[in-house]
Amino acid sequence: MQKELELMEKKEYVLQRKISEKRKEMVKTANLYGLSDVKTVQESQELDLLINKYFLYKNNSM
Repeated sequence: MQKELELMEKKEYVLQRKISEKRKEMVKTANLYGLSDVKTVQESQELDLLINKYFLYKNNSM
């Protein structure tokens, strides 16, 4: 049980880090190319997917 908990915490941490990094990338892209540029929209969609994955994980682990 302890190992499962540690694995869950690690997975949650990894997802949080990925979300944070993707958010930074999106802001940087938006500053360079503007909010409506295809690159920025793509980064935003990738961030949305990570956030959705995180919340699905959280809901399923409760």
